Amino acid sequence: MESPAFLVNVLTRNVQQVQKALDGMDERGLRAAPDIQRTNPAGWLVWHQARFADLVLSHAGGKTQAWAEGNWSAKFPGVPPDPKKTGLGDTMDQVMALNFPKAALSGYLDAVLEKARSVLSGLAPADFDREIGHPIRSNEKIKIGDLLAAMTTDFVQHSGQVCYLRGYLTGPGWR
Repeated sequence: MESPAFLVNVLTRNVQQVQKALDGMDERGLRAAPDIQRTNPAGWLVWHQARFADLVLSHAGGKTQAWAEGNWSAKFPGVPPDPKKTGLGDTMDQVMALNFPKAALSGYLDAVLEKARSVLSGLAPADFDREIGHPIRSNEKIKIGDLLAAMTTDFVQHSGQVCYLRGYLTGPGWR
């Protein structure tokens, strides 16, 4: 299996697991966390993981973000349409000021997975060693492979956090 197909496989499995976690959560559960003053709620985690993946994948593939294509900012009240806004560095007040409608989270996550399939299917193995400008730190360069590895690590970590929160809130046996 080539690297692009492997990454699509990893992202697909994570999206499927997060979608299962979302299925059993209501709007209140999406805003809950063990310590709401210090830990991010599941809704924010799903939104952030999708936003960061969308930013990175679109940048690596030279494509427009799913965020802009689907006018997703309109579906998340309180979230600015800024295509660079991913939640990185948000304070807890900023996190809790956002709204996370379940249908929007699920739909946007699916749109980002489609973006991943589109971008990654267009990459050749040699592209992973190609340097591009960093999507966040504009004065830095980064190899596409390193950028995608960082994005995948972030995505997998947040998927696990969302699944943990689902179990924490609703009890065992949901998977």
